[in-house]
Amino acid sequence: MHENFSTPRREGFVRTARSETDTDDSDDLAYAVGRYVLDDISIGRAAELAGVSRWRMADVLRGHGVELRLGPESIDEARAEAEGRLGEYLANDE
Repeated sequence: MHENFSTPRREGFVRTARSETDTDDSDDLAYAVGRYVLDDISIGRAAELAGVSRWRMADVLRGHGVELRLGPESIDEARAEAEGRLGEYLANDE
């Protein structure tokens, strides 16, 4: 079950995202937008959930005035992200 987004701003994003598509997948797109707005998932994961390309997801988010989070903001952040992913990879490889 999808989470309920209760603030008016978030509801506006979800409602507008639903109007972005005429397919049965509009709920998936709205759900993905909501999760991204909540800072819960990456743009790539949002695109996967919505069944659209990363570029389409970025266009939808920008169209709603959402500031995109694209990559680490510092070298330390990039290093920590790389170390975390390496650790995940090694843990899954065992």
